[in-house]
Amino acid sequence: IIKTVESDAPYVEIKTDGIDNLVIEESNSNELEMIISDADGLGVLEDFSCNDYNCVLSIKTELKIDNPITNKINQFPIAPPSNVSAVVKIPKGKKVTVFGEMIDIQTDGYDGILRILIDKGNVRIKGIKGITEVDLFAGTVYASVDQNALDIKTRKGRISMNEEIQKSPFRKKIKKAHKLVVKSINANVVLTEQ
Repeated sequence: IIKTVESDAPYVEIKTDGIDNLVIEESNSNELEMIISDADGLGVLEDFSCNDYNCVLSIKTELKIDNPITNKINQFPIAPPSNVSAVVKIPKGKKVTVFGEMIDIQTDGYDGILRILIDKGNVRIKGIKGITEVDLFAGTVYASVDQNALDIKTRKGRISMNEEIQKSPFRKKIKKAHKLVVKSINANVVLTEQ
């Protein structure tokens, strides 16, 4: 499924529900593009609407579970992987917010403001180009940071910079630098610097 829209809206919201993997890329044009691959044909409901102010992309899978696996500790059903992934290409300079529950997110860095608000998952960031803010409960954030300002907080997780353990909060101030902000309870943050 490929959807494209041209928009000058400064805000882009991406709402995900039941997809496994999301890749955020910079668009070379003024077009916002969403590519969804649905490996098992589980049916994807997506909403793609823009006004002058805001673009909202909702990606949701309709997964019917016959016999859900329950987590023995707290008896919540665990959703199996949906094998649905999406690539969203966004023009530079927007304020982008991604919402999701359990999802893995990858980006090569976004030239603008990118906020990722998820419950659990792995976030891989190859380079910081604007302001990238990640807020998650549990999982791992992998980021390659090079001359970036940092503000990393995790309550129970571990922070490492080039394989050396750091104390939380871990901050590095650089004037006029691109910035990475991570807030978490249980997530580990793995930073590598060239």
